[in-house]
Order: sequence, then C-alpha cells, then structure tokens
Amino acid sequence: MIRPSSWAARRIATTLLNLGVNRYKRGDLPKIPLTLEDSLALLQADEPLLELLTHEGVQTFIVDKQYEIAKAKASVADYGTPEWYSRVDSWERA
Repeated sequence: MIRPSSWAARRIATTLLNLGVNRYKRGDLPKIPLTLEDSLALLQADEPLLELLTHEGVQTFIVDKQYEIAKAKASVADYGTPEWYSRVDSWERA
C-alpha cells in the first residue's frame, strides 16, 4: 500500500508538473482543467484525493468556490466568455 503522502507527491509530479515535457508534442498526458468549474468537478471525482484531504474538507472548499463562482456570474456580465479569460483588470496589474 502506498502511503498517502507518497501517493500525493507522485501524482503531483507525474500529473501536474511534467517537467521537461513538451505538452504540445505529447497527446497522452492528462489535460489540465481550464475553468474553476471543471477543476471542482474533477476534484469531486478523485476518490483517492478526497480520502487524503477528507470528504468534509473538500466539500467545504467546493461550497466556498461555488459561492465565488455564483458571485462572479452575478456581478460580471462577461464571466466565462473568451473576453473574460483574456482580460486583465486593474487590480491584476498592480
């Protein structure tokens, strides 16, 4: 059995970092989610990670992020559009 810390470290190294790998030339690597919504869906489906971080802890995080998404959708007209993803707001420039 893999200890959780070893499993997590290996997963991060192999799935997220892929140091020295040209992702454009390798089609077999997992895709990184492009939106917070997609990231949350993948997090909810990752049973080993849920066990490592605890279901309750992950659920608290997900509810918080879903609230942030709802708040952004309610206050920003172009949320989720190509313009939204390419825009740089003044607070990001500082």
